[in-house]
Amino acid sequence: MRAAVRRLDGEVIVAPSITGAIITALSLAMLLVALLAAALLPINTRQAARGWTSIAGGQIMVTAQVEGVVEEVFVEDQQTVSANAPLARVVPAGDPRGANLASSLSEERRAAEGRVITLGRELADTRSTLVRQLRDIEGELGRLADRVAIQKERTDLARQALSRSETLAAQGYLPARELEARRAALIDARDAEVQIAIEEGRARKARDDLKDQLDAIPTALTKLNLTGEIEAANVDQRQIEAERLASQIYRAPVAGSIATLATRRGQSVRAGETLAVLMPSGTEIEVDLQIPASAIGRIRQGQAIDLRFDAYPYQQFGSQKARLVSISSGVLPPSASTIPGVTPAGPFYRARAKLTGPAGQARGVGLLLTAEIITDDRTLLARFMGALRSAGRSVT
Repeated sequence: MRAAVRRLDGEVIVAPSITGAIITALSLAMLLVALLAAALLPINTRQAARGWTSIAGGQIMVTAQVEGVVEEVFVEDQQTVSANAPLARVVPAGDPRGANLASSLSEERRAAEGRVITLGRELADTRSTLVRQLRDIEGELGRLADRVAIQKERTDLARQALSRSETLAAQGYLPARELEARRAALIDARDAEVQIAIEEGRARKARDDLKDQLDAIPTALTKLNLTGEIEAANVDQRQIEAERLASQIYRAPVAGSIATLATRRGQSVRAGETLAVLMPSGTEIEVDLQIPASAIGRIRQGQAIDLRFDAYPYQQFGSQKARLVSISSGVLPPSASTIPGVTPAGPFYRARAKLTGPAGQARGVGLLLTAEIITDDRTLLARFMGALRSAGRSVT
């Protein structure tokens, strides 16, 4: 047997030589392993399609109603907002009247409030006066009641004295002159009693009038306050209109998040121009795709997709995973494209895809992208076996 000999530090090592057959066998084994790995490795066939991000169920566009300049922006991109939250303030172009009108209306409202306060104080003073007068009349009525009682006693005494005098005069013990004096005294007593009753009646009427006036004061106060509120509401309405002329505050119609903030402070805007795109709460970002009609035979629902965003270079940020969920039933002409700046080369089908992982780069709507739809991910071996089966069926 042949051997290879080499010396190491004075020692002799005898090793068997590697024959060419062994080297060939090892090479063939490595080649077979490589071929087997290649045959079992999935090979993806992809179809490219253009698209952009959108919102499931539709997005809400907040647009300027008038031409003007953005005076203030209250939100930031991707910020969560509540319903009716202010988004931006726009000052209409060429209309300085609104600011002056708003200032004058503020003065008018303060004047109206001042009138209500003044009249309210006057009513309070009037009430205090009426209460004091009512207290005095109640005291006067008490004194008149005492006078009426005393006068009634005097009238009774005069009546009794006249009755005795008439008896004595009938017996001849009392002169006629004295009898007439007793009668005159009774008449005077009755007249005095009537006069006191008249005074008491006048005092009662005055008391009732005062009570009626006091009872009317709460109603007057209510009416005054209501009138003040109506005046204030009218002024507020005019104030709102004036503020609308001076500046318009655009608010979020529903709760959600700012998908795209399309304006900045100091920017000039035209009527109808988009200020912000709002994604309502509970919605999610999806992808609208335009698939060439020539490739539709290889496309089906459920296929995996790799999304590459124009704004995020693929080499740096990688791709976003998604899955195809729907395909339009009819083919569309290139003029039907709804993606800004994208005009298909020929007829296309609309499709929609959903993200299958974290949003990643898909943090807003309107982001242009290229979708690579994986139409076939079989291994080389599976493809070869499929080709054999197809050939066998064609032969038979």
